[in-house]
Amino acid sequence: HAAEWDVHLSIDSRGMRGPELQDPPGSPRVLLVGDSYIEAYTVQDEETVAAVLQSDLRASGRPEAEVLNGGTAGYSTDQEVLFYERDGAPLEPDVTILFFYLNDVRYNALPSYWRGAKPYFSLDADSLTLRGVPVPRGPWASRELSDRLTTHSALYRVIRRAVTMAQNDPGSDPEVSALTSNVPTEDLVWE
Repeated sequence: HAAEWDVHLSIDSRGMRGPELQDPPGSPRVLLVGDSYIEAYTVQDEETVAAVLQSDLRASGRPEAEVLNGGTAGYSTDQEVLFYERDGAPLEPDVTILFFYLNDVRYNALPSYWRGAKPYFSLDADSLTLRGVPVPRGPWASRELSDRLTTHSALYRVIRRAVTMAQNDPGSDPEVSALTSNVPTEDLVWE
């Protein structure tokens, strides 16, 4: 819940957004893997990409089709591949669609992101090596305070946004040219 949206999220017993899955699959399954765009926590259940795709498939003659929402806010492709290996593949999807967003490039190589520490891969010689596992536990008490302040204090949200923008301002880095000072940090990896 935030000032911009107020939606009800349905989460199944596996922790995925949407209705409870039939197990084992008795119909064609499509698994969508991605970040917050796929999880779609700002829209109602029937407005998610997964729900719209399932509705379209059923309307076009596939009434048994099942579309699974494997989106998780904040994930990049590093975490998404780990999700697929551990949780997605056992669901026996017939088709898996990975949704990619520009900030995935930057966060794939980082050991942490806005939620704290995370697993990540590093390129060692000719292979990827999983690092940051097990993920260290963070100071949840401070996270709970931050969540509470975010929910109940407009001043805290304004200050936090200003601090975050200042920390991520590529214009403050002398190595970044003045021409790119208005480019979001995650887009600088494309240079």
